[in-house]
Amino acid sequence: MDIVHSYTAAVRGYHYYKQFWKPDVNEELRCLHEPFNLYDKFAIKIVRVGDETVGHLPRELSRVTKFFLDRGVSMQVKLTSRHYRRSPLVQGGMEITCTVFF
Repeated sequence: MDIVHSYTAAVRGYHYYKQFWKPDVNEELRCLHEPFNLYDKFAIKIVRVGDETVGHLPRELSRVTKFFLDRGVSMQVKLTSRHYRRSPLVQGGMEITCTVFF
């Protein structure tokens, strides 16, 4: 895999997915567009082996991420922590820090 660019982000929604997912540092996950998401038509879900969803990229990044995915760019997420932090969103939630590679 040739890494062209990377940036720091977060896997949001851990408060929902923690019941069946325990994050590991350096765990590699994939980014996929979630076209039928009711809240964001550009939503990018984060999936592990077997295409099991474990969270989403922040909405602020979903539109540009979808742009690259639509053009055949492969995007992966590598977790940089196994500990969650409180989301800066008004509605709250929990997120895990990560690096996105493409």
